[in-house]
Amino acid sequence: MELPPFAGDDRAVPPVVGVILMVAITVILAAVVGTVAVGLTDRFEQSTPQSSFGFAYDAEPPDDGACSTDLTDGGDTGNLTVTHESGEAIDGDQLYLRTDAGEAEWKADCDNSDTVSTGDSIDVAVDADQTLRVVWEAEDGGQTKTIVRWDGPND
Repeated sequence: MELPPFAGDDRAVPPVVGVILMVAITVILAAVVGTVAVGLTDRFEQSTPQSSFGFAYDAEPPDDGACSTDLTDGGDTGNLTVTHESGEAIDGDQLYLRTDAGEAEWKADCDNSDTVSTGDSIDVAVDADQTLRVVWEAEDGGQTKTIVRWDGPND
């Protein structure tokens, strides 16, 4: 018994190829949309300012002036001058000085400016065994970054 040839019975191949192509296109499209979505969310985050700060410590407490703040907790109090040495200007409302004893906003109005830029400085009363961090905080408060850290001479 001879079987008839399968002429004209190849109609099942194009639907399979079509399904494979549709799955491939869907996977590629999902990858592209995911990449774009991740890229867009990164744009909405504020970038951390790139700035450099310097420190000068004096064992004598600072004078109570317009550009000084007290972050002591009862130890050997000295004066720490924090100076913006280089880099981007930073909004004074987003820059904080933090120790274990507390936190203070950088007083950008010391020079009648809203920003902290190269050459600006502030005197901070700190204890010799404290650690002080200069911290930047995003406008919405959702992101913080320690820009620089100072360890006291007795730390």
